[in-house]
Amino acid sequence: MHLFLILALGPDWRRFRAMVSVINDHIRAFKAQAQRLKATLKIGKEGFTPPLLVALDDALKQHELVKMRFDGSKELGRKT
Repeated sequence: MHLFLILALGPDWRRFRAMVSVINDHIRAFKAQAQRLKATLKIGKEGFTPPLLVALDDALKQHELVKMRFDGSKELGRKT
């Protein structure tokens, strides 16, 4: 797969690899920040409703990272 990607990108493959590295660094930083955050939005049984999407949009305008909690997941349970 990597060889195919390099051949498809041609001489730009090094720039693409650097971009992926930067993206991975951002993801790691967001995950570290999320550990300390409390959930600001709760998603219930109804899922993503229009009011929830409005609240998410408002929260993202104020903060770079928003943590959500799924309340319906307790009823679903986890398969072990």
